[in-house]
Amino acid sequence: MVFSGVMVKAFLETALTSIKQTWAPRIEYTFCLACTCGSGDQHYINLAEILTDDSESDNVQCPELEMVAKQEFKPKFTAKIQVVHGAAGKLKKEDEKDAPGKQGHVMISYQWGTQDRMKMIRDKLQQEGYQVWIDIDKIEGSIVEAMGNAVDNATVVLACITQDYQKSQNCRAEAEYAYKMKVPIIPLKVGHFEATSWLGPIIGTKMYYRVDTDEKLNECWPGLLRDLEAKVKAVKEAKNKPAGKSVK
Repeated sequence: MVFSGVMVKAFLETALTSIKQTWAPRIEYTFCLACTCGSGDQHYINLAEILTDDSESDNVQCPELEMVAKQEFKPKFTAKIQVVHGAAGKLKKEDEKDAPGKQGHVMISYQWGTQDRMKMIRDKLQQEGYQVWIDIDKIEGSIVEAMGNAVDNATVVLACITQDYQKSQNCRAEAEYAYKMKVPIIPLKVGHFEATSWLGPIIGTKMYYRVDTDEKLNECWPGLLRDLEAKVKAVKEAKNKPAGKSVK
């Protein structure tokens, strides 16, 4: 019982941060140890306090019981607590490292006529572990500044190109800035539309994905994820590559 109690405490202090913040202040870890002092009384000690604090405990009713706790239990369980903390910290770092969109978000650039379809794509990407930026979730204050920051922090931009997208000044600003900053752009298509004017050179011959209907979205989804993953990986590798002389 003592072992499980200490390990639960260590677990709460590492892996379950949100639960700890809500419930840990209301929990007290007090355990009863068999006392050998021979007084006939049942003495209690706050074992968790003894294990995690070098000071004298306010709850010690028997010096002999305190000595047993510190000499017998503390050397054994302090090491176990440290191991649990170290393992949890390592796992957390590995999870953060491997999260697909950890180094930057996927930005969805679109004209409001395709908002419902883009919200569906946002949800699907989030289920895959990507951080997604879309204006309806993120914009506060200046629209232009928010869009600029979104592009600056984007790993990839998904641009849902339509005739209305090409006519929109805001969409043009997003796409042209992403192009200028060399952020990879993956075109999504809703309807039979061919980019012209300013949008034509940006889209060029890029592979696009038709997302008009649920059927088409599901059909192209595996390919879209592979494309997205490859571009995210390429961006990360480019950022981690040591600076050197350019080769012409």
